[in-house]
Amino acid sequence: MTDEDDVPEDDAPGAERAPGTGPAPEAVPAAEGEAPGEEAGLGAVDLAILALENLQWKYQGAKELEIRRRLNLSPTHYYQRLNVLIDTRAALEHDPMLVARLRRQRGDRG
Repeated sequence: MTDEDDVPEDDAPGAERAPGTGPAPEAVPAAEGEAPGEEAGLGAVDLAILALENLQWKYQGAKELEIRRRLNLSPTHYYQRLNVLIDTRAALEHDPMLVARLRRQRGDRG
């Protein structure tokens, strides 16, 4: 048995959970009036991206390693997807404080 076996799936090496955050809740259902073909909420990858953004990283490069390990995405693709994700209503409803912080860091006003 290695040390990696003792680490829960949600707790990455070199990462700390931000205060007041817990496991990711279920996806947000579609709002009334949305067309049936539209996104009904957040998918598993979207929820994983938001969960990673809630972690604080101790070591340089640890976040990029976890992006590749957990999501099998390049960091560039991850950040492109994150930028689109934080503009969605579903992400805002899922975690309004996180989305507001990420939008502020991106340079959005208001």
